[in-house]
Amino acid sequence: MKILFTLVFLLGVFPVQAAGLSEVLSGRVQQAQQDGAAAAQEEFVALINSNKAFSWQELEALIRRGADVNAFSFEGGRTALMVAVENVGAKFILLDGGSADRQSEREAQANQRRAGFARIAYLIKAGANVNPRVKDGKNSPYLLLATVGDSNVFSMLLEGLALQKGNPDLADDNGLRPIDLAAKQQKSSAYQLLVKAGANAQQPSAALGGKSPKAYLEEQARQASGGDEASYRRFLEPFGY
Repeated sequence: MKILFTLVFLLGVFPVQAAGLSEVLSGRVQQAQQDGAAAAQEEFVALINSNKAFSWQELEALIRRGADVNAFSFEGGRTALMVAVENVGAKFILLDGGSADRQSEREAQANQRRAGFARIAYLIKAGANVNPRVKDGKNSPYLLLATVGDSNVFSMLLEGLALQKGNPDLADDNGLRPIDLAAKQQKSSAYQLLVKAGANAQQPSAALGGKSPKAYLEEQARQASGGDEASYRRFLEPFGY
């Protein structure tokens, strides 16, 4: 009790010094919080770069400590979701069945792919932006999926896009939209999913020689069919035309 009265007395007698002490303490607390967030961000980057499976609880704990899921803190100025999408889109060589070693390899690859899907789902749940505006030739996760064309991952990104009220026609700094890329690389499943999400297939694109994605595909169909109507229709059918 005497100590309490002494502190009250000192604060009353030395208000300026007390205010200064408060500022010092506040500054130290703030610095400690910043240091803690920086440490959490380093752990977050290491976790994503490891390409290993992790639980939602692990990710949530890092976010509570100050990790930013949307920071462009990965190699090349990418976000965690960009890295996760690129990794799950990598082409795994699935070996034919036969030997026990090959079967084990197939199972390991399948597990790695499932872990990749979970990583993407966790990051989106944590608020990772599925199509941020990016520059300097970088592709957003949403644009990357037009290249990857993995319908499982694309469906997750579409759900995230709807929840975040994102723009399916958001272009990169070169004016390239996901649907332009899907048409150019003839990723039919990605193309149809983008159209369902509201992407404009009629909008001209410099990336497609000034043609719209639909017109570009029709041109490709004419060239591939050699004038045969049935072949022309078969080419366009996977794209929903």
